[in-house]
Amino acid sequence: MLSPGFTVLGLDYFFGDPVLESYLSDQTWDKTAWSTKAKRQAAEATPRWIDAVREIYGANAKYSTIGMLVV
Repeated sequence: MLSPGFTVLGLDYFFGDPVLESYLSDQTWDKTAWSTKAKRQAAEATPRWIDAVREIYGANAKYSTIGMLVV
């Protein structure tokens, strides 16, 4: 539960292309190709996303990240 005053932001690193749905619907699905594409898209989008967040909330705002990448 978040305390009042916190804003939570997140980037969809899969860009609407969920791994589970792809895997379950196509048994010939190529995990390596999907992972390579997802990592490339995230690497390209993340710096722009961070810049946009800083522009909106300011460079002096307090930021925190959590999470784990498992692909």
